[in-house]
Amino acid sequence: MKKVTLLLSLIGNLVLFLALKVAKERNDAFERQIIAADEKAELTRNYQEVG
Repeated sequence: MKKVTLLLSLIGNLVLFLALKVAKERNDAFERQIIAADEKAELTRNYQEVG
């Protein structure tokens, strides 16, 4: 019985780890999109000020 509980616990921890890894990757991608949008907006402002 203890082996089954241990196995289920390990599987649960693995699923949790994978879910957190996916969430972190999505968050990192979202942050990169925000940074890119900020840079694009700044370039647009600079171009409008010059032009």
